[in-house]
Amino acid sequence: MDSKGCRHLHLFCAKCGKIIEIEEDFLVGDFPTKILGKYNFEVQDINPYGSCRECSKI
Repeated sequence: MDSKGCRHLHLFCAKCGKIIEIEEDFLVGDFPTKILGKYNFEVQDINPYGSCRECSKI
């Protein structure tokens, strides 16, 4: 959550270190609820690493 209490995710570029904030709506399906139901584990943070648009061009 951010300082306003809004849930969001961060995308981290593993090449240049850029951090992109995205809204929670971008979660595929209802991932946290599925994990809670199957494993009784409350997901609080999902932050994928990958390559940003600029680094993907290199």
